[in-house]
Amino acid sequence: MSLAALFRPARVAAAAALLLTAAAASAALPAYGEPEPLLRPGFAGTAPWDVNNAGVIVGESDGVGFVLAGGVFSTVVHPLGSSATVLNGIADDGLLAGTYFFDNAGTPSSAGFLLAGGSFETLVVPGATSTAVRDLSPNGRYVSGTWIAAGGGVNGFVLDRATGVRTDVLADPSGLPSIVQGVNDAGLAVGSFFRRPEGGGAPLLGAFTLDLATGERTDYTLAAGLDRPRFRGVNAQGWVTGFAGAGANTAFVGNPVTGEWTVLRTVAAGSNSFAYGINDAGVVMGLDVTTGLTDYRGWVATPVPEPATWALWGLGLAALGAAARRR
Repeated sequence: MSLAALFRPARVAAAAALLLTAAAASAALPAYGEPEPLLRPGFAGTAPWDVNNAGVIVGESDGVGFVLAGGVFSTVVHPLGSSATVLNGIADDGLLAGTYFFDNAGTPSSAGFLLAGGSFETLVVPGATSTAVRDLSPNGRYVSGTWIAAGGGVNGFVLDRATGVRTDVLADPSGLPSIVQGVNDAGLAVGSFFRRPEGGGAPLLGAFTLDLATGERTDYTLAAGLDRPRFRGVNAQGWVTGFAGAGANTAFVGNPVTGEWTVLRTVAAGSNSFAYGINDAGVVMGLDVTTGLTDYRGWVATPVPEPATWALWGLGLAALGAAARRR
């Protein structure tokens, strides 16, 4: 049997399952190597937003949505997305979620969508002037995003597709935004908020986790030793991605429950580094953006396996090889 045949998707998934089981059992935050660039040939900018547990990546380049699978980029453009199409989420079964942008009588506007089997399903919050989808849980049950009310104010939301229930995280009464992005299969959502302190003063900026089942919310004003954190992704182990610091120039991954944090990337003042999607193996999607958001370059941060994890990989591949020899 050839090496290519050995690494067919089903066999890789079986070996990967051993790695994921080990990671979930230890729940210890892994070490990370230097992020690798992710650029789509022929495009000026690339923004990878999410990655599923099969390693398929989605995002956008110059306002054009893409799916990256097996090293091949595929274009996804919503038929009504006259301004741009962004893919923000991908489930493990290949269900896609995103946002398309269009000109609404001279005013930029947006609507969310799901895409399966070549068919688009529009997803908008009733009464909102615009809706943006920002993530999709691996099992496809939960869709997260933001919506803007007619009177202004950016509100976060999570839609449970199984029950039809939408949970909102409303903007601060003074109009400061709340954003929901990452959400996992267990219904743990993460995001960020602006809040006007009682008595006035500069707005407080922080991150939160929200358990959709219980309604329990926990706010954080520090992450990786930095203030102004914003959470953007969460996986099955509860590891979160995000960015923090003055100017949001530091991207991180961490476990807010245990207080473990790893800085993935820090860029010079005047630029920003954002960490977004994360899968259950701990692979993180991110991008660096210059001041003015005029230049953006994607990257991928991958955990560095410990010796025990390499041993599990070896056992998994050995088992696959033995099965192949029996056949």
